[in-house]
Amino acid sequence: MGLKRRDGSSHKPDHDAVNAINARVFDPIEKYIAAHYDPSFETFDLAVPIEEIGVVEMIKAWREGAWRNGERLLNSESRAERREVVQSIRETSTLWAELISSGGLPGTRETRDAFCLANNG
Repeated sequence: MGLKRRDGSSHKPDHDAVNAINARVFDPIEKYIAAHYDPSFETFDLAVPIEEIGVVEMIKAWREGAWRNGERLLNSESRAERREVVQSIRETSTLWAELISSGGLPGTRETRDAFCLANNG
């Protein structure tokens, strides 16, 4: 889609509108994941949607970072500057991937794998 429309106006309002969609679909997706892949997801579905707000805001921040990185790439004035931006993106995404993959509660992987095998073959 790019950052700008053909007329030069920004796609940023469209990009930001997806945040509202993400907020609306979070609870149904959470319930689907609990039913099909990991019943522990229901453990976190509190009456007060604190975890949903936190997750939705984190995704919103990631999306904002992606938009800003796109701007940084397009505004790079030299190959060297572009390489610096690319390196920054790689470092940040690697840190997030390592953080996400290192998480988890002891025993949840085994429980989830057994649940998936029993319910999804």
